[in-house]
Amino acid sequence: MDSPITWTDEAQVYLVAAQLVVLVIAALVAWRQVREAQRLREEQSRPFVIIDLDSPQRPFFDLVVKNLGTSMACNVRFEFDPTPESTMSHASIDRLKIFKDGIANFPPGKEFRTLFDSAIKRFKADLPDVYSVRVTYEDQEGKRRFEETMDIDFGLYWNRMSVTRYGIHDIHGQLDSIRTEIAKWTASPGGGLLYATPKDIARRNEQIQEELDNAWWKPTASDDEDASIGGKLVRRLRELWDRR
Repeated sequence: MDSPITWTDEAQVYLVAAQLVVLVIAALVAWRQVREAQRLREEQSRPFVIIDLDSPQRPFFDLVVKNLGTSMACNVRFEFDPTPESTMSHASIDRLKIFKDGIANFPPGKEFRTLFDSAIKRFKADLPDVYSVRVTYEDQEGKRRFEETMDIDFGLYWNRMSVTRYGIHDIHGQLDSIRTEIAKWTASPGGGLLYATPKDIARRNEQIQEELDNAWWKPTASDDEDASIGGKLVRRLRELWDRR
């Protein structure tokens, strides 16, 4: 005859069931964590190609393409809507190979930059401010394909206020001006600067004084009245020189 089920037997069943539920939940959480870690690792190791405007030297705009990711981007293609136009005929981007044929291999950190337009001319021209660009590319293994849609917006740059910042090219220009000016300074036929110490200046003054003493005419008692007047003039000039 079977023994009756007691409350302890029922408690054991409930306990085992609860343990099973906990294990299932723990397995699901662990699986989600593994998937999240894998997704994060893939995001961190993926290429990321952008296209944007830059204005490093006003009033000109550059069109910049850069791989901001950490791995190689392959088979990069660009689709513009509408077709980009520039007020500078020689800066037309439709002639560039990277936009006609794409980029086969685009290493991380690599950048392509080209002159796109002049802000002065474009602001007055009847051209669109916004271009939508669809960028497609693959990872190095060809297993993942990426697609981004970005806007190139000239309107973000209109009516800005800025402060003039001087860079290395401005410094070079100022140094070149200083060099040109210094080249004009000359104390001798050879050009350049003359460095003189206080002793050199005193010696130079003595030489000048000696040359004056030897060159100037000295009157005597037998000289006529004109000579006396000349002597007074010479002495007056020497007095003025001594007082310099």
